[in-house]
Amino acid sequence: MTGRLLIIDDDRMFCRSIGDFLAADGVDVVAAHTVEEAQRLMPANFHVALVDNHLPDGRGLELLRSLPEEELPTRVIVVTANPSLENAVEALRLNIVDYLTKPIDVEAMRSSILRGLREAQALVPEALPVPPAPMLRAEGPSLPLDSPWHEIVSVARRAASITQPVLILGETGTGKTRLAKWIHEASPRADRPFVALNCAALPETLVEAELFGVARGAYTGAHAARRGLLELADGGTLLLDEIGELSLAGQAKLLGVIEDQVFRRIGDEHERRVDVRLLAATHVDLDAAVVRKQFRADLLFRLNVFPIRTPSLRERKCDLPALVATCLGTIAPRRIHDLGSDELRRLQDYDWPGNLRELRNTIERSVILHTEGTLRPSSLLGTRPSLPKGTEAIEHPPLTLREVERNHILRVLELSKGHRQDAAERLGISAATLRRKLKEFE
Repeated sequence: MTGRLLIIDDDRMFCRSIGDFLAADGVDVVAAHTVEEAQRLMPANFHVALVDNHLPDGRGLELLRSLPEEELPTRVIVVTANPSLENAVEALRLNIVDYLTKPIDVEAMRSSILRGLREAQALVPEALPVPPAPMLRAEGPSLPLDSPWHEIVSVARRAASITQPVLILGETGTGKTRLAKWIHEASPRADRPFVALNCAALPETLVEAELFGVARGAYTGAHAARRGLLELADGGTLLLDEIGELSLAGQAKLLGVIEDQVFRRIGDEHERRVDVRLLAATHVDLDAAVVRKQFRADLLFRLNVFPIRTPSLRERKCDLPALVATCLGTIAPRRIHDLGSDELRRLQDYDWPGNLRELRNTIERSVILHTEGTLRPSSLLGTRPSLPKGTEAIEHPPLTLREVERNHILRVLELSKGHRQDAAERLGISAATLRRKLKEFE
């Protein structure tokens, strides 16, 4: 999707972060930090404006009310850190399409912006004049030209234009689910449902019921019919996350749906037909799983029509400064933190086994623990600094990789107060993987 977004917000880091966040969606972002700047930019047409109601020299809602109709963006989203019923009613009177409160849910904001762009382009399909300001991504931190993520975005654009299954491969925490959502939102099915099932989160006995639904009276307690995820995703996209964890019995049932788009609810005699675009994601090496007879070869053939591999964070170390800036901008948009070059180098020297998820969790914990001054996220990584030359390495031997991993996992478990599911999410691994590793450490 392409389009132009105007952000009117005095928080420069917040504006830059949104520009980077929407880069993969092809959105051109321009920022104004005061009412005066916004008034100069408004004669240029924008598809959507994201407006902070509290600005240094006025209020966003007053700015909108003062502009002639022909200068208003086609769609407007208001954000505020101080919500009130009065402001919400005023926004409705001004035909605002969304009213968001800070701290903002980033995915909710992105969905709102993309929805506004689609609606605006449907109303005004002709080309809009180029705004008289540079794109925001050129001003703030952005991914370098040699970033491997640019190729991923290019491949994903092609995947969005087809209807065949897409298999997204990559380590846990590399952004597979977000990439799947982007493919859906960039596809012709964008206005239809996007439904996701985490195959690793459900016991084998419940996967079939979740996918296919249950007929009334199918078993004791089934007092009403229940639609499954296939029906809920009809016309749209179904993501089967962690499909490598799906049982062989579940794989066999899924195979028939992929071939014919036909299924039966549990306990139902009638076949139902759906039109679903299937995406699958996994961190498991499916080729090796086929050899071990843990994954069906015929299912892999049908899923592997258009494979995409998301790179690990250690494969895109050049992106780390931009990713850290984006995390800081979304986690603490109103606070300015100093992250020195030495600290950034320590982060780049780390292998990030939990990838993007671990990076975000680490930055978030660092912001919470260091309310003022210089951030030290590297202190949360479970590593020790390199020993200076001349020191006795025997007295303080370097940790082995196993010890580093063990210390980090135990530290995160402590931060999660012993809750394993929460710890697994912070670490960017599945609960099953966490259980296995803890057993190995015994």
